[in-house]
Amino acid sequence: MRKKDEFEDIKTILERIIKKNNLTGKFLEEELRKKWPDLIGKEISNHITPLSVKNKILYVKVENSTWNNDFNFLKKDILEKIKLNISKDLVKNIISKV
Repeated sequence: MRKKDEFEDIKTILERIIKKNNLTGKFLEEELRKKWPDLIGKEISNHITPLSVKNKILYVKVENSTWNNDFNFLKKDILEKIKLNISKDLVKNIISKV
């Protein structure tokens, strides 16, 4: 238990607020959006865009059927990069929409 005259650092306070309000997933989703070009490459990210994460499924917008075909070959690698660089629990599958 903290004494009244002890201070908590801002990081601890924010982490507690985020956890209490169940916002961790939203922050990780935003981190995914920010890191997307670095995760999959800038050229590919011009054609495949993350839309949302729902129930551990990442929905992405794919420019056309050609890029959708390429995406299907990259999907496993993209999932691994998300697990390594963002969170191992955020995304379990990726579904593309043309």
